[in-house]
Amino acid sequence: MNPFLQTLVNQKVKQLTTQELIQYANQYDISISKKEAENILSLVKKEQINIYDEAKLNKLLDKIRNIVSADAANKAEKLLTQLQSIL
Repeated sequence: MNPFLQTLVNQKVKQLTTQELIQYANQYDISISKKEAENILSLVKKEQINIYDEAKLNKLLDKIRNIVSADAANKAEKLLTQLQSIL
């Protein structure tokens, strides 16, 4: 995969707004509340992320699981997996 494009997607994930995250979730038929989106994004914006690196993605998902419900964490995992397929 093109590292430049990966960087662009990772940057976009870090810069998502709550509304954008909800829109992406809806696009992939994932129901996510505004509060869940806010909680997930608060962590994503603090972390150095790479959704294409399985180890880093799993570490991020573990942290997400610690701050949101199991259901919200599963939604975040599903959405991040979908975003990986952009490239």
